[in-house]
Amino acid sequence: WFAKVKRAVGQSILWLAPKFMKFLSVVGMLAMFLVGGGILVHGLAFLHHWLESLNVGNAVGAFIVPQLFNAGVGVVAGAVVLLMIQGIKRVVK
Repeated sequence: WFAKVKRAVGQSILWLAPKFMKFLSVVGMLAMFLVGGGILVHGLAFLHHWLESLNVGNAVGAFIVPQLFNAGVGVVAGAVVLLMIQGIKRVVK
């Protein structure tokens, strides 16, 4: 009986591991955009003041709007860096 349980657990882990790793890669990428955007927003005064000017009346919006703003800044910053790297690669070749 115990051998069957161990085998089922092992097969479940083997089935689930690739899906879990893909999930973690997506969540990790989103977290990096949020963290990077947050660093830029708090480090650049004009972005910080722009975020503060987005007045949201309820508690849910007061949590979600800054997160979306930080993520958007992170995505834009990532796109700018990617374009710069691609441009440098073309110039160097």
